[in-house]
Amino acid sequence: MEFLVSEIHDDYVKYYSNRFASTFSIAFIEKHQMAIMLLSYASLCYWGFSLAKQNAKPIVQEGKWILRVYNIFQVIFSGYIAYLAASTYLLTLVKTGDMCQRMDLDTEKDDKWYIDRQTYTCYLFYISKLVDIFDTIFIIIRGKWRQLTFLHVFHHTSVIFLGWMAIYYHPCGFYHISIQLNAPMHFFMYFYYFLSSFPELAPHLWWKKYITTLQLIQFIVGSAMAVFCFVKRLLVGESTGLSLIYTFSVIFYGITLLFLFTGFYNSAYKKKDEKKEKSK
Repeated sequence: MEFLVSEIHDDYVKYYSNRFASTFSIAFIEKHQMAIMLLSYASLCYWGFSLAKQNAKPIVQEGKWILRVYNIFQVIFSGYIAYLAASTYLLTLVKTGDMCQRMDLDTEKDDKWYIDRQTYTCYLFYISKLVDIFDTIFIIIRGKWRQLTFLHVFHHTSVIFLGWMAIYYHPCGFYHISIQLNAPMHFFMYFYYFLSSFPELAPHLWWKKYITTLQLIQFIVGSAMAVFCFVKRLLVGESTGLSLIYTFSVIFYGITLLFLFTGFYNSAYKKKDEKKEKSK
């Protein structure tokens, strides 16, 4: 126990008493900005739940074209981030075989292009989580109250905070595991949303539940990789360049989302399949 406490203390001093110089000039990551964004999102959700209790009518009746433009933008944005992650994390993985890549960029030793590419990729991924807030806005103004759930609000709030934590302290290395897994997932998810906005196509989109299945696989793989990196950090030590606190946070978050999304999958698909079987 004393060893673990000592490791956590050293981890905090190394990573959380300062931040990377490469993030100094980046907008939307200061602590007060983060606090304002989270409070604003909390207010938005509170307003949405208040309307849901009243079963309020939609504020906007139409607007499919706005949704289509938004979904196409998300497809392109997510695809671009997935490409950046592949050209940084995956390329480094192939070259070095290091799955648990360092989270402590050295501005004196590391190549400037590498530092900029790592930071840029993490920053865009963080911005994409802020853009995702429009999902909640569209749910509220369209009166889709069944979609305004605890899972939705928790997922959006927590991923924004973890994204900020990463770009503020760790805009490199290990965090790219999350980006590499999540960005392609969002690419397919928003592509599905785009297609489903066309009434003539919606009945033929049989693969919706498989998107949720891929999300569950994403959480399992991400959590397993985080566990491996966490254990490696404990056994090998500080020389790994990994943050003990952040890797544990990813493990806890991944397991939490796996539990919540499994509940969603069971209620959304398994129960429906059981009802269909009984009706037959």
